[in-house]
Amino acid sequence: MSDNVFLWLGPVSTDIVAPAMPAGWVVRTYNRGANDGTNSDAFRAWAVGLGPNALARLAPDAPRIVIGGFSAAHGAIEILLGQAAWARDPRVIGLLALDAYYSAWGVSTPKPGYLAWLRLALERGLPAWLTTSTHEGYRKFGSTRAEHPSATESIRPLASALGLENVGPEAPPALRDVEGVPAPVAAHSRGSVLWLDYGNRLKHGDHAHKLARPALRGGPFLQATSLPISASSARANIAPTPSPGPMPAPAPAPVPSSSSGGGGGLALGIALAGGFLTWMWSRRKG
Repeated sequence: MSDNVFLWLGPVSTDIVAPAMPAGWVVRTYNRGANDGTNSDAFRAWAVGLGPNALARLAPDAPRIVIGGFSAAHGAIEILLGQAAWARDPRVIGLLALDAYYSAWGVSTPKPGYLAWLRLALERGLPAWLTTSTHEGYRKFGSTRAEHPSATESIRPLASALGLENVGPEAPPALRDVEGVPAPVAAHSRGSVLWLDYGNRLKHGDHAHKLARPALRGGPFLQATSLPISASSARANIAPTPSPGPMPAPAPAPVPSSSSGGGGGLALGIALAGGFLTWMWSRRKG
């Protein structure tokens, strides 16, 4: 049996999460997007360039996959979640999005990829944690407002569409047995989906450095799942997403690092193919 895979996306390093990996899980880190970029445009272009079934390239033999990301990773996460929801991919069993949901000013609709997969997570009882802060984007010299709203402001349409309820500032039940995760300013939840709003209590980078490892160690993501999935049944249930438009040139792949149970790195070559998925998204963090 192949190892399960934790995909770790965004401007991150493997050593942040490697010590939290239990036996049977490996980290595959992708911290550069198309053209070696690190903003959400680059991560989105990279994910689109992987083709209509990106997870088959990123983790072809993994029986289970948890998608994790920080900051600008939301560009790639939107594409991967959209594809997984379309295919109803049974291998994707969790999401940990750390300050990784940004949109543009005036946007009142949720990102469709996030929304589709999180609805599937509610249906299947799969854990999904999204954390945010109230820090806005960069403010250009002379500008009266930031480049984009904070993740807390950006995520509100998604929370509304999912029917998340404000459960107050106290640690919600999902966090009570998770050691090391700081208490949020406010928590919103419904079923297995949890939004933790840290206001200005955490800096942007703290979401990766202070939340990722304890959430993975004590949270439900890498634990035994109630949905047993074999590699063969997973492959049988994955249908390619139709490509509705012209095929773009393949995006270059970030060089990933891989770590098992806190072990060392392993280079992984990813062969790319063209593909296209029409999932619209809003402006980026970074």
